[in-house]
Amino acid sequence: MKLGLFVLIGLISLPILGQVSSLSPTPVAAPRVIPLIFDTKLKAKLDLEINEPSWLTLVYRASPDGEILHEEVGEQIWWLQDSPILLMGSTGLPLPPQVINRATVYLQIYASDELITENALLLTPQKSAIQITGGQAVIQDALGKAIAGVDAGYLSQVANYLAGNLTTLDVYGTSYHISSYGEVINSSGDWSGLPQKSVVAFANQGSTGAWFSDTEPGPTIVLTLSITVPSAGKIVVNASSYFDPRSSNKDTVQASISRYSTIDTQVYTYATDFGYSTTVLGYVPISTTNGYTVYSAGTYTYNFVCSRIEGAFFMFRTSMTAIFCPD
Repeated sequence: MKLGLFVLIGLISLPILGQVSSLSPTPVAAPRVIPLIFDTKLKAKLDLEINEPSWLTLVYRASPDGEILHEEVGEQIWWLQDSPILLMGSTGLPLPPQVINRATVYLQIYASDELITENALLLTPQKSAIQITGGQAVIQDALGKAIAGVDAGYLSQVANYLAGNLTTLDVYGTSYHISSYGEVINSSGDWSGLPQKSVVAFANQGSTGAWFSDTEPGPTIVLTLSITVPSAGKIVVNASSYFDPRSSNKDTVQASISRYSTIDTQVYTYATDFGYSTTVLGYVPISTTNGYTVYSAGTYTYNFVCSRIEGAFFMFRTSMTAIFCPD
């Protein structure tokens, strides 16, 4: 009885681990791997708990019962989305040319010395080969086409592992290790590497300010603040100022934080003296806050814009603060 198996053949170039021999100008071929995902029947044969670490013995033959081409006694099972996967040639000895250069190869799998493949599995490396060059992004794209239905996050980990960016694949499929650093995402899926960077920026106008009167009624940029951020995330901007009414009639200001030179009519504030004498009401503090989503690294500029509604007044000692938090 044949066991069903999804055999996803991909000859995936790993970072070149071979070295050029000092005695020969011909370099050693880069190691390649063949991904293989087990179907339900073969998973049952393995008799493993989900995420349980295990190693298998693999025997590669020229025909179902023919010559042994290669034998690996310690190929590790990885778990991706609760499914066991082999990256044949990745955790044991590299696959030799007599395996990867053949049109057909027959595979027998042993678990604890027990043969779990009743019939040797047919592999066709040349026919189904996925030639991959480049880094993690290229490998991930090729894996996505070959391994349907696997979450992109898991494929990213496999691709980084094959590209040499990760020193290991965690059997739970959620822990990431970076070469020369160590673990950056633990087995609970929480970030455990260096803290993600927040950024703060300030701007202060001091004792100078902006004068608004009948002859200057339009919106005016009182203060500008720029912040440079390293990634996508959220920026929260706050602005505060003093409103100093100067006319004997009613004085009113409208103010907002804006990416432009105009008032943001969705989020704004205003202050007025209701026509009281300047000796009764003066130096009124006002403030406003706005939040922005940014989708990439870069420099973002925000303005504190004020507009005269009526009367005459002075805006001074304005300050702005921006805080960035990464996604």
